Amino acid sequence: ALRRRPFAYASASVLATTAAYASIVEWETESREQRYLDETTNSSTASMMTTRPFNGNAQIKRRFTLQAIDGVTHIERRPTADMQSSGASSPSSSSSPPQLPRQYNARLIEEYWSNRPITVASRLLEIITELSPLAWAYVRDFKLSSADDRTEEENKSLQHEQASKLRRALTRLGPAFIKIGQQLSIRPDLVPPSVLAELQKLCDSVEPVPDEVSLDVLREELGCSTKEELLDKFEGGLLKRVAAASLGVVFRGTIKESGEVVAIKIQRPDMVKRLSLDLYLLQSYGKTMDAICDVLTEQIPYHEKFINAFAEGSYMELDYEHEAANQLRFKREFEQRRCQVFVPDVLEDFTTRRVICTQWVDGVKLVDAPRDQIRRLIPVGVEIFLTQLLDIGAFHSDPHPANLYV
Repeated sequence: ALRRRPFAYASASVLATTAAYASIVEWETESREQRYLDETTNSSTASMMTTRPFNGNAQIKRRFTLQAIDGVTHIERRPTADMQSSGASSPSSSSSPPQLPRQYNARLIEEYWSNRPITVASRLLEIITELSPLAWAYVRDFKLSSADDRTEEENKSLQHEQASKLRRALTRLGPAFIKIGQQLSIRPDLVPPSVLAELQKLCDSVEPVPDEVSLDVLREELGCSTKEELLDKFEGGLLKRVAAASLGVVFRGTIKESGEVVAIKIQRPDMVKRLSLDLYLLQSYGKTMDAICDVLTEQIPYHEKFINAFAEGSYMELDYEHEAANQLRFKREFEQRRCQVFVPDVLEDFTTRRVICTQWVDGVKLVDAPRDQIRRLIPVGVEIFLTQLLDIGAFHSDPHPANLYV
């Protein structure tokens, strides 16, 4: 049998050897990281034994401060355990394994995931399995067959059906792909109206995680030892989920001490790893495409830089302290210029890297507002955009319908 099929047996041997080697590399990497995290946790626990526990009636030490340097807002943070675990301020040591950074760094992300080939390959297979049927359906229905053979209503129905399948596929694939869908949802120059309407559901109607999981994240971030201690900070011990987005879940509650109604956005669990893995795959795709284009065409390579810009913005969204600092900056800038826009205040005592707490604002999504009201707001929108671009020197880069209320 070996003589009759030497190539098949050789290929199987190579695949088996490669898989075994990849498994060993990933196992060693995970074991090394777990030992390092255990040591870090033990060290942090020992240093926190004398630290005063969280007290909802006391003022929490500010987790971040703002500094304006050359017109750019910079954030200073006090060292925290989550910064160390993400590699942002961990002590330099030759024995420490690669860690995911707090701020976007393509090189560090590549170092982290290049030692986990099994996880990377599994995720790549999952993406291909999810998107291949959709790509084939699009080619079959809109490229291999003519739209003239169908009525206008049939074409619209087919577009809506495929858009619905695409939205569900992007939701299943996770935050990076949901972000891509959100970017497309504000591009009527690229996407038909029926597809736009479906993709806009990705802005605030994503499948949420169980409330218990979100509340556990909130408890950890605020330093509460029990769920009862956490809920005691809110009137009636109630936090009601009101929306679910790509990276976080939003709850509404009332602070017991101040009586203020707030919106609390809580990051989904394990977002740093999930998002960074997809961004690593996208970067690898960009490098591959640039290499192919460099050989086969005279086109200037742009894929890697284009994806890198998207990746940096998406990764920074995982840092809610960064988001809070930007929100406070825009609030201050708009108030100084008396612009006709309201930016909710941030409750810094309840804001951490994975939690942001702001004033609750009642309103209607811009996309759902009456047409005459939207027409009246067009000059306001133009003024606000030009103010950001030409005066402030920074602008809101994610103005999808769920982020604008009237």
